[in-house]
Amino acid sequence: MKQTPIEGINYFEVGVAESSAALTNYLGYSSSAWILQADTSVNTRGMTNNVQTNFGDDTSVLGDVFMVAMDMDNNKVWFGKNGAWFSSGDPEAGSGEQYSSLPSELYFAYSAFDKLISTNFGQGGQSGLTYYSDAGGYFKYEPPTGFRALSQDNLDYLAGLKCTLDGTTLENGSSATFYTATSVPFGSSCLSQTRTCNEGTLDGSDTYAYSSCIVSYNISNSLLFNKVDTSYLSRTFVNTATNGTKGTISLWVKRGNLADTTTSGAQAIFSSPEGSSSMLLGFDSGSWWGSNDNNIILGDYGGTWYKRFADNYISESSNWSNLVIVWDSSLSTASDRVKLWQDGVELVSTAESNLAQNTIMDFGKSGSTITFGGRVNVGDKYF
Repeated sequence: MKQTPIEGINYFEVGVAESSAALTNYLGYSSSAWILQADTSVNTRGMTNNVQTNFGDDTSVLGDVFMVAMDMDNNKVWFGKNGAWFSSGDPEAGSGEQYSSLPSELYFAYSAFDKLISTNFGQGGQSGLTYYSDAGGYFKYEPPTGFRALSQDNLDYLAGLKCTLDGTTLENGSSATFYTATSVPFGSSCLSQTRTCNEGTLDGSDTYAYSSCIVSYNISNSLLFNKVDTSYLSRTFVNTATNGTKGTISLWVKRGNLADTTTSGAQAIFSSPEGSSSMLLGFDSGSWWGSNDNNIILGDYGGTWYKRFADNYISESSNWSNLVIVWDSSLSTASDRVKLWQDGVELVSTAESNLAQNTIMDFGKSGSTITFGGRVNVGDKYF
């Protein structure tokens, strides 16, 4: 008798053989079979290639239940009877096996002479059986931990028909979406492919090897300002703020690319009209205001007042930074009138020309237009 190939770790209640085992004689005579041999007149023993191994057990009687545990991950087999494993075997511990170094593909097999044998692969049907959920089958005796029933419910698993990739296990015939990477930069798209499990093998391209993919730094309500599109966002104030000398701006920004250092100017985050009450925040390009490339700069458009932060810059385009500006032009200490924080740390300017006292800033002034993403001729950015 030949059945489905045995793979994985299995338990069933009498021998195993390769497909090449001869069926013209008892299986124990074949070098391609490893058999538990039971008889009412001799002790129970193992047999392969016509070589017998006595297990030291007594003879068999009607109603005996013989057990076989197969570990095809380690190519071992154990035999037992009526709930006890022969020769102090311990399938759970992987020790005391009857045969080892077995071929990688085996089949359940038995042969009999003048006897009726009832086989149970965990499907049940006989009396006095108990269902063991860990093994997924009905048995007379509890299977060793980690071993599964060689029953129809487990055939896909045992025959290796399931597919596993990047932590995702698929049943035979089922499909899932896989990706080329676990994450892609903001503004890019995750490349995906639906792959189907066909008898243990996933179709499609192995390039799609990841079960999930995220777009990095994808912040809700964020905006992309594209250099090519010369895109920007503007706001013209209708009413004047109650106190135009004070204000706070907080924003998140990520550079789409670094400033073009061959062009004099600023990769502006935002700016207001020219004049001493205007404000521009950005990254220097081409030594504008005497700064080094990519340093953070803050000041009016014409440079009447400014703060240059030569020790602070964002010279890469993969991470977001939080920038906070606080101004109070009424303060008597000139250097305190405008301050800037980057990711919670107050920055110290390396050169500055201070804002005049009691200046009414364009932010919040009626008729003043503030541009976000302006001067896009020198770079892309995200807000």
